[in-house]
Amino acid sequence: MGAWMAHLGLLAWVTGVLVGQLLMIGAVASTQIRHRRAGLPPDYTPLGPSLAGGAVLAVAVAGFQY
Repeated sequence: MGAWMAHLGLLAWVTGVLVGQLLMIGAVASTQIRHRRAGLPPDYTPLGPSLAGGAVLAVAVAGFQY
């Protein structure tokens, strides 16, 4: 996703990668906490929404640059 956003400029790329990573950390942590509280085994966490959120924000930041 970061390579796809690189053509928008450095600020948009950094924003997209940073926000995408932060959203992924939040998604994984919340899934692990919910499963641990419910006594369920760890499960996979879909990371697509986190990547898409970072990409959307990167495009928005790129729109404000120009």
